[in-house]
Amino acid sequence: MEWKKNHKTINLHEQNISYVDTEQGDDVLLILHGFATSSYDYHKIIDDLKKSYRVIIPDLIGFGYSSKPKHYFYTAKDQASLLTVFLRELKIKNLSIMAQGFGVCILDEIETIIDLGFVELQVNNVFFLNSRIQLALTKNEEDLEIQKQNLTSSLLKMSLSYEMFKKYMKVSFYEKEAISEEELQNYWEMLTFNNGIKTMNFIDNYMLETTKFGKRRLLNLKKSSVNKFVIWGKNDENDSIESFEKIKELLELKSENMALIDKCGHFPMFEKPEEFSKIIKKLKETA
Repeated sequence: MEWKKNHKTINLHEQNISYVDTEQGDDVLLILHGFATSSYDYHKIIDDLKKSYRVIIPDLIGFGYSSKPKHYFYTAKDQASLLTVFLRELKIKNLSIMAQGFGVCILDEIETIIDLGFVELQVNNVFFLNSRIQLALTKNEEDLEIQKQNLTSSLLKMSLSYEMFKKYMKVSFYEKEAISEEELQNYWEMLTFNNGIKTMNFIDNYMLETTKFGKRRLLNLKKSSVNKFVIWGKNDENDSIESFEKIKELLELKSENMALIDKCGHFPMFEKPEEFSKIIKKLKETA
């Protein structure tokens, strides 16, 4: 697979982190992917992004080409702790962060580590993509349990076979043909690499963290002094337009810090890469 050729590997705390690093540029952009995906989510926009940033995209532990240990909880706190060591090894002290889904949870934990004074890191800008915040904001326990069961069921079914994976992956796109058969196969290869399907058994940890700490994390993001931007695929079947509006309200963001991409699903950087890249460039200029 061509994408693997872009990767470097570093061993930290007995774990291999596989990552993409464009190396050039003073402004660093760390990208944190979501649960059950990988750095491959961003393969269509990296050439545009690297015109403005030094882009670093790790495969989180348990995903992509990184280590997939058996005895690991795969929590956001675990991931954040290792990533701060990773950034120290790369001598990164000043950066912006783009995060989606599980990556947003990790972002919050990184900021907590910074606030405690454990590491010397300065986060300047945060780009927040489609994320399942409804799990954090649903007040009715019965509705919340239904949402959790549906999401857990979908993710676990994805791991049963390539055909099931393809079926559920396509649901994430507004235009189903936006992802090719080759790209689907590449995703599957990264998901199953090094017996990676076992990571899906920890979906309950992700659900628990999202529902228990999600609202707190959004409030932490609100209090943070970093520049905050939201980019959202308008037609996401999992993360509705209501979530987009709720984020604006919760984070008290200005309209110019919000970008809504029409006819686009859960992966705006994949489905509408040119529009997405233009938005990033525009937001960077206004930051």
